[in-house]
Amino acid sequence: SQHTSASGNIYFTSPGGLSRYVYARQEFEQHPFGIQNTITIIAEPEPGTLWMYGSDGLFILDESTGGITMLNEHPDTLIRTLARTQILDMASADGGILYFATSSGLFRLDTRTWSARQYTHDENDPSTICSNDLRNIAVDHEGMVWIATDYYGSRLTRFDPVKGTFQRYDQFYAARKDWADNRIMDLLVDSHGRLWIASLRAGLALYNPGSDDFHFHTHDPMDAGSLASNAILSIFEDKEGALWVGTEDYGVDYFQPDHDYFTTITVSSRQSPTLPDPACRAVAVDKNGHYWIGTYKGLSQYNPITDAFSNYLLTKEENPDANNSVRSLLVDDEGIVWVGTGGGLYRLNPETKKEIPFTEKDSMPIVYI
Repeated sequence: SQHTSASGNIYFTSPGGLSRYVYARQEFEQHPFGIQNTITIIAEPEPGTLWMYGSDGLFILDESTGGITMLNEHPDTLIRTLARTQILDMASADGGILYFATSSGLFRLDTRTWSARQYTHDENDPSTICSNDLRNIAVDHEGMVWIATDYYGSRLTRFDPVKGTFQRYDQFYAARKDWADNRIMDLLVDSHGRLWIASLRAGLALYNPGSDDFHFHTHDPMDAGSLASNAILSIFEDKEGALWVGTEDYGVDYFQPDHDYFTTITVSSRQSPTLPDPACRAVAVDKNGHYWIGTYKGLSQYNPITDAFSNYLLTKEENPDANNSVRSLLVDDEGIVWVGTGGGLYRLNPETKKEIPFTEKDSMPIVYI
């Protein structure tokens, strides 16, 4: 994955360890600040303060000083427990509150008082969280915490931090028989405060706070304006408030919520070039309004004005298939596209069309990003 810090530097996580691109020096650092362990999560709830979780647990990095605080050595027992627990996702709320989705339930950490609390499932108490296997987490504009649990048969839970209560929603696996093995892939709170839920069986769902229920956008073969596929991998909101929905098998859907109409961008026989593959894992937008779509078989630039694609195959002799499998995308302030693939990192200049691969000699491991 990729994370741009408030200072403008880019952090890259991979099985080969943490790397950082420093814009001031235009160079990479492998294992910056002496961080040797494998990192899976980076968050920056406050500018310059990066929270990281990896093989050595949870810690805090002060980017300006390089100071590292290892929370597995914290004097508070529960904070030490959190730091040593498998963390799958984290989210921040007002007032210095952090929430952690872990394999051992929900953790709430108040960074002002350095007090923590753990919430776990009790099969004899229906008011508790529905599972201890937490996967995704998001905080809405009202301060409610939304949690997706379980790898398959995913359920959704809403936590009210004021009341300290949990509300369970079983629709995502129980509403239909073919949703029994459904998996919630992503939670998004958009710029209007709406909660969207993407899953592998139930398409794209929108929470309706008035009815305390969900509206499911699913594929309808008789409706050309419906969702192209019910198998959703990711959601991205652009600066205009439109949603880009990456599917597992039918490309990307462009959706303006107020118009309730999906436009599908996928592999097409009427276009040349066309999207290189229907499985889309990442989407980003550049300063010119062009959309970059990462597929399993290459990178594509889409111009919505001309409805045209420009494709890029990021191949190397050692492992061409892996290098064309795009895993993450980031467009920086200069318009440069950073492409994380199954075989390393690339830097693409859209104006010159020049692609630069980074290798070990650049302090960048050739592993999936």
